[in-house]
Amino acid sequence: AIQALAEIRRDQDVWDEVIQLETWEAEYTDDATARAEAYYRAAHTTLDHIGDVEAGIVLFEKAVEAVSEHEAAIRALADLYYMNQQWERSEQHLEFLVDHLSPETQGDELCRFYYRLAYISEKLGDEALALERYLASHAIDPQYLHTLEGLAGALIGAELEMIGLRYIFLICLISPIRVV
Repeated sequence: AIQALAEIRRDQDVWDEVIQLETWEAEYTDDATARAEAYYRAAHTTLDHIGDVEAGIVLFEKAVEAVSEHEAAIRALADLYYMNQQWERSEQHLEFLVDHLSPETQGDELCRFYYRLAYISEKLGDEALALERYLASHAIDPQYLHTLEGLAGALIGAELEMIGLRYIFLICLISPIRVV
């Protein structure tokens, strides 16, 4: 009944009520997976139609509380915390993702997540861990430009200037050059 009412309110673009109904659906179900999915839907509705990032984060967190390995909610939280520069929280979720993704089938995402983890390590002042993570990202995709840039800086910071300069040269080779 709650889902049917939510669908009616969705068709009428009454988003506050849709979110409330999706939240009620989550709160009144005994099934953890259904609860997590309902919170996940409510979080997306909150972000997509209301634009309330903080409320969306709370709902994504509730989805993860219901099912600790709810990958879609963890991805969303990693992105939202990263965008909000909440480095430690983003790092926690990204570490879960890199531990659970397959390099064979999800290499592009894994490369990007390692890059983000490296960037976060730099922000948190751990240059050695940043270098390790840039190297992990580079091992997956040696041409990912963001990783090459970060890796070059990390190598120079680690006093490996010659290797870092080689990566800067490589960046210059693969980046589009514009003549103004």
